[in-house]
Amino acid sequence: MVKEEKTRTYVLVTNDWNNGLSEEEILKKYIISKSSLQTYLSKARKQGMQVNKRKRKKRVEKKVPKYVIVASEWNNGVNEEEIIKKYNITKATLHKYLNKASKKGIEIKEQEEKQAKLDPIYIQISRDWNNGLTKEKIIEKYKISESLLFSHLNYAKKRGIELTRRKREKPKKKILQYEIIVQEWNNGLSKERIIEKYNIKEGSFYNYLSRARKSGIKVKENKEEKIKPSKEGEKPEEKKSKKKIPSYILISQDWNDGISEEKILKKYNVNKKTLQTYLSKAKKNGIEIKEKKSKYILVTEDWNNGLSEEEILKKYSICKSTLASYLSKARKKGILVTKREKFEGNKAQENVINESRTNKIQVEEPNHNREEIKELLKTFLPRQVAKRLKISTKTVFDVMDSLNSEERKEVNKAFIRNRPYIFSRVKKLKKDGKSVLEALKSIESNIPLHFLAQLQEVYYNLGLYSYIEKSINKRLYLDETISGKEKEYLKGLKDDMHLEVISRQIRKMRKEDLEKGKVISYDRLSREYNVRTSFLVDLLGREEKDY
Repeated sequence: MVKEEKTRTYVLVTNDWNNGLSEEEILKKYIISKSSLQTYLSKARKQGMQVNKRKRKKRVEKKVPKYVIVASEWNNGVNEEEIIKKYNITKATLHKYLNKASKKGIEIKEQEEKQAKLDPIYIQISRDWNNGLTKEKIIEKYKISESLLFSHLNYAKKRGIELTRRKREKPKKKILQYEIIVQEWNNGLSKERIIEKYNIKEGSFYNYLSRARKSGIKVKENKEEKIKPSKEGEKPEEKKSKKKIPSYILISQDWNDGISEEKILKKYNVNKKTLQTYLSKAKKNGIEIKEKKSKYILVTEDWNNGLSEEEILKKYSICKSTLASYLSKARKKGILVTKREKFEGNKAQENVINESRTNKIQVEEPNHNREEIKELLKTFLPRQVAKRLKISTKTVFDVMDSLNSEERKEVNKAFIRNRPYIFSRVKKLKKDGKSVLEALKSIESNIPLHFLAQLQEVYYNLGLYSYIEKSINKRLYLDETISGKEKEYLKGLKDDMHLEVISRQIRKMRKEDLEKGKVISYDRLSREYNVRTSFLVDLLGREEKDY
């Protein structure tokens, strides 16, 4: 039974096939698949049945491989970025496809853009400029400023690259408020409406109209404007326009009248640079400017005319040291300075020197005697002692200067012994035949950071100032293992030690100058050592009333 049914099925299927029934209809009718249909037809042929041949449907064209499509896009000059976006692939995949295409015999062209990217930036920019790319687009493309763009173009010109000339775009003129208001007025808008619309005062409205006339803009006549009063009780016809005298004229007049520079600066609230600009402008406009003598020349003239020291100091509001520096400057400039038998400034200096040589320095602060400061100097640096006792650094240094040779040895030995880490190692290395400096250098190479301050203080005590900054800089800039906090600590230590060193150097220089009879102002010292005057006062004391 089963065999008969199967035979019937393939016979029926073959008959329907020969009668022209479509493949889809046969499949639906017998609920079979394409492979079963072909099996039935094959079986019918084997059994001797005729099976009509049908024209085969055209085969669907094979899909073109993706690497071929990508290669053709590349050869057509499509940009690398565009291909990556279009086919949703990475840069690595793109080049993989291109390599595969070249292996399959497809020729891959070198893109101009790819080659162009290898050119220097000034060539790329000049190429885009000649191709008509706008200034804004070039700036956006290369992410550069406008000034840098033109510097690249200038560089390209120097290299012999021709650049197409472009017409400069004229910047659009901003329409000013007075122009808008005048336009509204000319269009028939009333004064009240304009004042309300632009939230301005009546006086401003008339000022705008006047400004427009001066600028050459036609303004519709206004009857009210003619009658407009300017001040209470004053008729408009009687009002006279007063022109302001320019500042440079007023200043040049005061200058020629002999008013001092300081008074002019205060009067017109200007600085020295602006004052010189105004005087220069006055000269250009034909105003004669009297030449004023420098202060040091005036001081020297008064000195040569026999004016006493006190009178000169009062007249020019200067101190003794400044007077001496003015006279010194005059000598350097070749101006004759008359010698006086008794120069009170030098006499005062000699008295100070003699006192410092013969007498022991008396400590200014009654609360802290000499012995207390001496004991602290065995442990701390001079500025540290001053901070602890809340006294001036000058007082501490005065005590140091007053120490005799035995006391100094005692203090120096105790100072080093109070640095046990350094002292013990130096002592040990000295036994091995090394000098103190060699011992300190060998300690420096492997000293822990928290003991570095002790080493700097010993260098200071021995007067080896140059080694202080070198040893700190080695750790600060050459040691890569130190952290940020440790760097901050080293910078603070460096600043503290620098102040200690320059304190001693300034004191030494000051002492030498006084012995030679020289006078150096605090202003010069502050500039030379880059410190404040308050620092010098704390270190040297108030030698002049001006400080």
